[in-house]
Amino acid sequence: MKSIILANSSNQLGKILNKLKPEEVEIVVLSTRIDPIMLDRRYSRHNYSHLIPPLPILHNFLEYGYDDLYVDRYMAYLKTPMNYLFLNQIIYNLSHRDVNMVLVCEKEESEFQYLELLAKAIKSVYQVKCVTYKDWKKGKTSKSVNDRETLCAISEKVYNVFKSKVIDSGYEIPIMMNELLPKKRVKELPKKLKKLYIRHIEDIQSRQ
Repeated sequence: MKSIILANSSNQLGKILNKLKPEEVEIVVLSTRIDPIMLDRRYSRHNYSHLIPPLPILHNFLEYGYDDLYVDRYMAYLKTPMNYLFLNQIIYNLSHRDVNMVLVCEKEESEFQYLELLAKAIKSVYQVKCVTYKDWKKGKTSKSVNDRETLCAISEKVYNVFKSKVIDSGYEIPIMMNELLPKKRVKELPKKLKKLYIRHIEDIQSRQ
């Protein structure tokens, strides 16, 4: 099984990408300061800004620091159907695609410690331990009591359950879970899907 790596800055992300080939890694951006569109197009990039704590929760941190209330409120936020679906997609891609997943925020955002809380949620739900960049650099990898096949089955089941809940609640599921495909995979898409994908990317760019 590959690893889920926590990168607390774009600098750490760059060092990770220097060590891994494009087909070995996918980038999950959890940042308002890092634009997935501007990252190396050889890599699959995901915009998961939905998983950043919303302002009321961040204000809790600014006023009281990293306390139990901050942790509890953010963990409750992650349990909403849409956010759970995004969280599950990390495990889904890790297991189904057999790639390393790099979760990245910018250095200034790392003080809020939400990457560490995401890692805690992933370990609690899927029994997969994420690794920090520093530990990964030392040769450590993600560990789990579940093998890849089991994680495939779990994440697929969760996806089907929460996809239905999201649709029932009236939310529109973002196309491809907000994934920006590498150039090579875009070329391989069927003609109709390629046009839909390109239109989607143009729409994202027009709103920035």
